[in-house]
Amino acid sequence: MRLFFKNKKKKGFTLIELLAVMVVLGIIVTIAIVVVNGQIKKAKKNAFLNKCYQYLKVADYHEVADEPLNPALYIFPGDENLPLKEKPDAGFIYRDDNLQYQIHIWNDKLGLCAVKELDEEKIKISDTLDTKQKCVRLEGEDLPIDESYLQDNEYQIAFHSNYEGGAEDVIQVATKGSEVNLQALPFTRSGYLFTRWTAKSNGTGAVYADGEAINNTSDNKTMHLYAQWAEKGECPSNDSKSIIGKAVCKDNQNITVPQGTVCKRASSLHQEKCTQTGSSFCARSGYSESGTKGTDIITYGNCGTAGTLSYGDAFTCDVNGDGIFNEYNERFYYVNRYYNTVNKAFEDDTAVLVYYNVTTAGVACNYNSYNYGSKDGGPYTAKLQLPTKSQWSNVSLKNETRTILAQNGKVMKEGFDYSDYAARLVTMQELAPACGLSYGDTTYNGLASCNYILENTKYADTSRRGHGSFLENPDNYYSGIYWCVYDEYVGFMRCSGSGYGVKPTIEVPLSKISY
Repeated sequence: MRLFFKNKKKKGFTLIELLAVMVVLGIIVTIAIVVVNGQIKKAKKNAFLNKCYQYLKVADYHEVADEPLNPALYIFPGDENLPLKEKPDAGFIYRDDNLQYQIHIWNDKLGLCAVKELDEEKIKISDTLDTKQKCVRLEGEDLPIDESYLQDNEYQIAFHSNYEGGAEDVIQVATKGSEVNLQALPFTRSGYLFTRWTAKSNGTGAVYADGEAINNTSDNKTMHLYAQWAEKGECPSNDSKSIIGKAVCKDNQNITVPQGTVCKRASSLHQEKCTQTGSSFCARSGYSESGTKGTDIITYGNCGTAGTLSYGDAFTCDVNGDGIFNEYNERFYYVNRYYNTVNKAFEDDTAVLVYYNVTTAGVACNYNSYNYGSKDGGPYTAKLQLPTKSQWSNVSLKNETRTILAQNGKVMKEGFDYSDYAARLVTMQELAPACGLSYGDTTYNGLASCNYILENTKYADTSRRGHGSFLENPDNYYSGIYWCVYDEYVGFMRCSGSGYGVKPTIEVPLSKISY
């Protein structure tokens, strides 16, 4: 008897089921890899932190001649004092007078920064110090930066942006005892203008201009320079009391202004009340009810005579090129014809006009005062407060590179660079004849006939910050002394220090002046 069996097909996995299994396995493997990698990274991070604790322990117990190094600063990788088997890639350990530690250690392979500040107990990985340059910075006036790569005759200049969230430090290497120009400003700050470099972050210490030539002979391997910034726009406290007063210039009301005109005669003059008493400032010039002027109202400049340019004539100049002649904040006063400091001669085709106010980074502001620069280097600090070409785009200097003269005409600095600026400082050679004075004449009240140069100084109101403004001229005889218009004496004066403002002076071809 035959037996017949029914053929039953064995059922296997479908393609979709296999793909599903592979996807699930892939997900499991991916998760496993992520978990494992995470554990590996965590282990490496913990190992890094443990090593940093070892560094800290070594620093804590390190002694020389049985005396603890207190305070102490160890900078890596160049430090040779701590007996470490393996040095950190970069960073520092700092111990203060109270035996508190600050530690910033960078790991090149992990790209991590281990940090413990003075007021903290534990070392942790920083989320914000995510680059080597940020990690190795020690906040404060002295920032330890790696110096191990420098040759014996080299030093480095560390440029600091000096504001929260600013760019990383920039390093320039130079040779000791050799002159070098500071590299061009490597930073920008939105809403701010760079004004100067200083040796201290708070704006004190030695002052340097952008690109200034320096010759560092210090034994320090690192020279720190901090950017100082001025906010664009309105002056933080411009206590100007000058107004467009009742001194209306009737003959100037309907002057036709041809196309291309930069300056036109003022329609009215600036005035303010003399609040000074006694025998100084505006009171010295007779501004009081009982004084020689018979009034305490100061009127700055003259309305002028059509067709003639006279010293002190008031003009409104469209310096920013917006097509508007603003009678208040675009007020200038005619000083003289342009004086060529190379040829030492006046040039009749160009007029020199001085601004009604002092400026901070190109913005009208009588709140601040500044330094001049140096006798041999020129007004390299003062010029930083002048308007730039972008601020006053409608005017330019006849010669952007100038020879700086002393009051007696002696050449003090050749090739002084104004190339970034639309204005400069006025010279004694231009101002003195306009005021009826000889060069270097320090007669009290000598500037009474051209007191427009003293508008927005302490001349009328002692509450203001500046004591006058700088001339372009350093003094021929005394080191560290420069020439100023001095409001208290109403005259020229040899000055020093930082109690003076910067009044921009523009140069305008006569063909662009409607007079």
